[in-house]
Amino acid sequence: MPTCDLVDVFCDGELSGNPLGVVHGGDDLSTKEMQDFTNWLGFSETTFLLPPTHSKADYRVRIFYPGGELPFAGHPTLGSCHSWLAAGGKPRSEGTVIQECGIGLVEVRVSEGGLAFKAPELLKYEPLTQEEQAIAIALTLLTLLISGDLLGTFLAMLMLALTVAPTAILSMIGNMTLCSEKIALRPRRPAIGSMILFLVAFLTLLALGIIDDEENRVVKGFLRHGALFVKENDHGA
Repeated sequence: MPTCDLVDVFCDGELSGNPLGVVHGGDDLSTKEMQDFTNWLGFSETTFLLPPTHSKADYRVRIFYPGGELPFAGHPTLGSCHSWLAAGGKPRSEGTVIQECGIGLVEVRVSEGGLAFKAPELLKYEPLTQEEQAIAIALTLLTLLISGDLLGTFLAMLMLALTVAPTAILSMIGNMTLCSEKIALRPRRPAIGSMILFLVAFLTLLALGIIDDEENRVVKGFLRHGALFVKENDHGA
């Protein structure tokens, strides 16, 4: 039966770091089941430790976030390695663990001072396009809205206004609708406050002429998300 470790990564004390769920014994879980569990747990990432398929790897890991699967991520790599070692994992080479994940093989050094990984090769070297920036910010904002993080929502909106071209903002909102279909998180009730803050920030940008929403795509997208949040909250989320 699968079990899940709750790991605190990059911490300097109890409950002070990045939370991570690490699932052991989930070999028979489907991708959908892994995604559903990740969404239910609600952490930024949840990993699943699996037998390696590469001859040089000590273990394989799949890394999920509330919207899909990642080929690699930093704190999930360290947390997964820590959990694997704590469960009795023995690396092939003393002092070095080889993790197999979507991006390939990742070397993790084990020392008295802790764990450190060798960064894998980048999948992309070019600057992000406006569309890619919009998708990244959409995911961030959607997660903040769902969690009810008022300060985070405000800072994300400020970053949006200062760094993203006005023409990309409408694309960002459109992507929020797309991303929301992949994210099955149940929002907490404080999400209503962050929704209001988001709407106020948007209306401010609209009034200042920074963005132009002639087709009301932002409003329609916001109302769609609002209906989703209210529906989930009505079910006792």
